[in-house]
Amino acid sequence: MKYSLSLTEDAHLEEAHAYHYYEDIRPGLGEELLTELEKSYAKIAENPFYYSYLQNSKILRDIRLVNFLMWSFIS
Repeated sequence: MKYSLSLTEDAHLEEAHAYHYYEDIRPGLGEELLTELEKSYAKIAENPFYYSYLQNSKILRDIRLVNFLMWSFIS
């Protein structure tokens, strides 16, 4: 069963900031980040219970991106 996935406003802002940060390092690297994020979002939607909660509120889950130094926060 695939679950729906929604990003918080903070997550959208962090994603945009990270995109520009990586694009400044090397053109195209920001696009690679977005591709990795999309893959990660799909993994969480497929099996959200595999990924731990970040806080006691139990609305945010986390996943580490293999090739990038950032955390993706989703609810």
